[in-house]
Amino acid sequence: MTQKLKIFSIPFAGGSVAAYRSWSDWSCSEWSICPLELGGRGHRANTPLVSKMSDMVDDLTNQILVDVLSGRPYGLFGHSFGAFLAYEVAANLMQLGVSPPTWLYVSGATPPMHFKNRSRHLMSDNEFRDYVENDCAFDTSVLENADAYHYFSGLLRHDLQTLETHHSSLQQIDIPVEVIVSQDDPNVSHSHIHDWQQLTTASCVINRIPARGHFYLESHKQEIFSIFEKNINSLPVSA
Repeated sequence: MTQKLKIFSIPFAGGSVAAYRSWSDWSCSEWSICPLELGGRGHRANTPLVSKMSDMVDDLTNQILVDVLSGRPYGLFGHSFGAFLAYEVAANLMQLGVSPPTWLYVSGATPPMHFKNRSRHLMSDNEFRDYVENDCAFDTSVLENADAYHYFSGLLRHDLQTLETHHSSLQQIDIPVEVIVSQDDPNVSHSHIHDWQQLTTASCVINRIPARGHFYLESHKQEIFSIFEKNINSLPVSA
């Protein structure tokens, strides 16, 4: 049986591969979703947390390198923090001179040259709790369990520190970029969303989906799958 082609998916800050658990029901016969796990969480909970963006990028690159070197088409998807990581991984792959992704999907993310929010990881514990309760997608069960909250909020603060202390080189890539954004995502600078085009010499398509808020990977996954399928159907049959 021929191995399915893959769209590698990177989670948001504080997240793990569990963010994409329900995506396994995507009914594309030749492609599959392949979530990537960062260190220190999920099934890699026993590995150290990585604090530098460049080290995270190297780790993610190494996870997909076998598939990349096969020369087969593949995609990269990231949401929020994961979108910044996906872009940096794509840029890293181009620097390495290996096959770049066929598409880069960036969801729920302001273009990195306009990223301004660099102080959330410095919030006091009470301020951070308010931020988590009002702006994050933590389950009620996590918020009500002190140990669970300590663990997941620690991961979130760690990832935010990684993001907010990183300054991208803004390397231009030669990869088609598909931007995915909800109608009113408060974490995205909608006036700057088209500036993802500045980071690629290829096409850049803005996909506005009929979602509300920042977390829509579950509620609007079918709309995201439709974007994948549009691109897959445009590939030459021989691919």
